[in-house]
Amino acid sequence: MNDILEKITFFIVCYKSAYIIDFCLRSLPKESKKIIIDNTNNEVLKKDIEGKYNNLEIILNKNNGYGSAANLAISKIETEYAFLLNPDVALLGDTINNLNNAIEKLKGNFSILTPELFLGVKEDYKKKIFDEKTNIIEVNDIKGCAIFFNLKKISLKPFFDENIFLYHEETDLCQRINKSGGKIYHVKTAEVIHLGKVSTRREIALELLTEWHFYWSLYYYHMKHFGKFAAIKKTIPKMIGLFSEIFFSVLFFRKKKFLFAKYKLSGLINSIKKKPSWLRHENIKLK
Repeated sequence: MNDILEKITFFIVCYKSAYIIDFCLRSLPKESKKIIIDNTNNEVLKKDIEGKYNNLEIILNKNNGYGSAANLAISKIETEYAFLLNPDVALLGDTINNLNNAIEKLKGNFSILTPELFLGVKEDYKKKIFDEKTNIIEVNDIKGCAIFFNLKKISLKPFFDENIFLYHEETDLCQRINKSGGKIYHVKTAEVIHLGKVSTRREIALELLTEWHFYWSLYYYHMKHFGKFAAIKKTIPKMIGLFSEIFFSVLFFRKKKFLFAKYKLSGLINSIKKKPSWLRHENIKLK
């Protein structure tokens, strides 16, 4: 067990996550290295966390997006494996042991492993191959809250597309790994707790920001991998729905509903116009 722990570096990307980060860190093995990229540049968090945990480095960072921060962490990792976790994810006692069993059964022939998530939304993986003896499923894509990387099997540079500020970055990564011939597996016996949607304290400005980027990334991802026609086909129904929401929210004086539809539509239109994912928290206007 200690051998595998020495081969793993855990890394976490944080944004306003000080209140939840201990939930994750308490579950990680003391023997393994840990890197936190804090996109809020929180000096107080750095001092507090580095004083409480062993083998941990926290890097204060300007917020250039989730993928950019993850790439920064990966550039500093020297171990064979890297395990990306959201701040609201915690390992169980046998998680690493079961991942190690999967590594041995796969003979190291994988690019990504992803664990079973529970206590949050049960993820609906697109199954390709199911081995009942090992509970290892080969999949096309995964959710980004817990990703175990075999760094020797991934030659992509950078790992994450830094044009994407938030959302769909893991889907994009999986597409690129699939195209390069890499293997991605879901290990059902390796379970983690995922609280879901609590990595960052919620506030309306932040929710508007995330909705804008979700729609920006939705079009960008489909355009990048499947072309303009497929991207338009995927997003036109959503655009029509958003115009309808804006109309009726104005008609019935529903300010909050109007704001959300407005920001979603703005993200989508900016992406269609090939504008960068420029919106930041300080740009949000609640009017």
